[in-house]
Amino acid sequence: MPVPRTIISVPNGLAGRRKQRRHLGSGRDPAALAAAVATLAGQPEKLAATGMAARTSYEKYFSTDMIREQLRAALTALSPPSARG
Repeated sequence: MPVPRTIISVPNGLAGRRKQRRHLGSGRDPAALAAAVATLAGQPEKLAATGMAARTSYEKYFSTDMIREQLRAALTALSPPSARG
């Protein structure tokens, strides 16, 4: 089953925190995404660094621990002060 939207990018709000922004496009323009991936694939010397940067970004912003902490903080903010212990 095809993915309705594919995004390979820095999440909104994080781009300003990075020195270099990597953005390959979105599923809204499959031809542009294909061209960007083809360009990257044509530069094998950059593939390892790009993969490592993606993994670092994932660990920093989307890892299980990070999502768990963000969910805990959101639920704590929604709970009444008396339940926060």
